[in-house]
Amino acid sequence: MSRRERLKFILAACGSIFVTKERVEREMKRYEEQSSDFVDELSREFPAAKEVIIDARDRHMATAIQKLSVQYNSLVAVVGDGHIPGLEKILSDSSPEVIRLSQLRGRVSEASGEDSSKVTISYEYELKASPPRQ
Repeated sequence: MSRRERLKFILAACGSIFVTKERVEREMKRYEEQSSDFVDELSREFPAAKEVIIDARDRHMATAIQKLSVQYNSLVAVVGDGHIPGLEKILSDSSPEVIRLSQLRGRVSEASGEDSSKVTISYEYELKASPPRQ
């Protein structure tokens, strides 16, 4: 990371301490509506940080997913929203199905008749391995 980018990053991090709850909620809503804008902005403002935080991690996760998909018939990967575009691009040959948290909330709220913004999703799971591919 260049000195200039490092300084901008530190100043942005320090400035974030003073952000109001309302601003955070506005930004979260904006992110849900146009998440790609945030990744593009990170890429423009902090290209080295994006490479480390998003791009390198995408490659690492994609490699792990590819290795596991050879071994198992079914695979579910839960990743942060910022990694979805990169993983979709890297894993495009396997046509992954992407289900976002907002879609899950919508499905739960439709089933329960509740407002989706007030729905909390909790998970209970048992880890089972599907039979290895023959």
